[in-house]
Amino acid sequence: MWLLMSLGMLFLTTLVAFWVVRGGLEVADLQVAPGGLPLGAWLGTASLVLLSWVAEKAARQAGGARGLSQAAAGLSLLFLALQAWNWWELFAAGYGAGTGLYSFSFYVLTGLHAAHVIGGVVYQFHALQHSERADKRRAAAIYWHFLFLCWLLILGTLHGTASESGPLWVGRVFYGLAWGAAVGGVLCWLRTVQLIWKKDGLGFGLLGIFPLFSVVFGWVRFQEHDNLRVMILWQVCIAVGMLGWIMSASLLVP
Repeated sequence: MWLLMSLGMLFLTTLVAFWVVRGGLEVADLQVAPGGLPLGAWLGTASLVLLSWVAEKAARQAGGARGLSQAAAGLSLLFLALQAWNWWELFAAGYGAGTGLYSFSFYVLTGLHAAHVIGGVVYQFHALQHSERADKRRAAAIYWHFLFLCWLLILGTLHGTASESGPLWVGRVFYGLAWGAAVGGVLCWLRTVQLIWKKDGLGFGLLGIFPLFSVVFGWVRFQEHDNLRVMILWQVCIAVGMLGWIMSASLLVP
C-alpha cells in the first residue's frame, strides 16, 4: 500500500509539473508529432487492459493459476515491446527528446511508466514461480491495476496536450477532484469524530469538532480506534484536495 502511494505521488507530481509548464505555452510551441500519439500507444493500452484482466482472473482463481500468470507475464513484455516501438517511431521521424516539450514529455512520462512496468515484470515472473500462492497473484494484480490507471492518466495528458483547450479541461478535472476530495475528507472527519466520541468520551468528542484536533488525535489513537484506513484516506483527500485547488486555480484563472 505504501509503495503504491509513493509511486502514485511520483506519477502525479510529474504530471502536475508538466501541466504547469504546458499551461503557459501555445500548441505551436509544443512541436507535436504529426498524427498525435503513435499507434503503439493505443495498442499498448489494449495490452494493459488485457493484462489487468488476466492478472485479476489469476488472483481470483482457486488453486494454481500458472497459465494465467504466464499470460500476464507475456502481456507485460508485449507492452514494453510496444513502448520501444513508440520511441523508435518518434525518434525515426525526427522527434527526439530535445525537439520540444511534447516529445520530451512523451519520452519522460512513458519512460517512467515503462521503468515501473519492468519492475512489475520482475515480480510477475517471481509470482509465476510461486503460482500456487494466492497472495502473490493478488499483489501482482493490484500492481498491474495501479499501472493501468497511471497509464490512462499519462495517455490522457499526452492526447489532450496537443489541443488549445487542453489546459482548460485539465483544470476542470482538477477542480472536480478538489471537490471530490473535500467531500471525502468531510466523511473521514465525521467518522473520526464518531470514533473519538465513542471511544474517548464526550469531552474529546467535542474537541473533535475541530478538524486539526481530529487529525492529530486520530493518528495518536488509530490503533485503539481501529481506524487506520480512514486516517490514510483522510490524508490522501487532504493532499488531493490541496493539489486540486492549486492546479485548478493556475489552469482556469487567466
